[in-house]
Amino acid sequence: MKASILSGIAFAIVALALVALPADVGPGRAEPDSVSAGNSLPGDVNCDGAVNSRDALWVLWFGAGLLGVLPCAEHGDVNGDGTISPLDAALIL
Repeated sequence: MKASILSGIAFAIVALALVALPADVGPGRAEPDSVSAGNSLPGDVNCDGAVNSRDALWVLWFGAGLLGVLPCAEHGDVNGDGTISPLDAALIL
């Protein structure tokens, strides 16, 4: 039951985020080269200085193996359980 709820949340996140993303963001596209100095926003996994649906989508792509690395992975474990998972993506939203 818990897995099906998380799967449903993940699907909803992907569907919503795909509508909001510009064409230059996504798997196989350019990722940021550097981390912003002083960036300490929990959930800001793409290092753009904001926490939004894009970050949630990056977490889902990372979890699905579509991204090998998150530019600011240290900000991805929003709930503090030691892993970056769809639950973190839901909390980011």
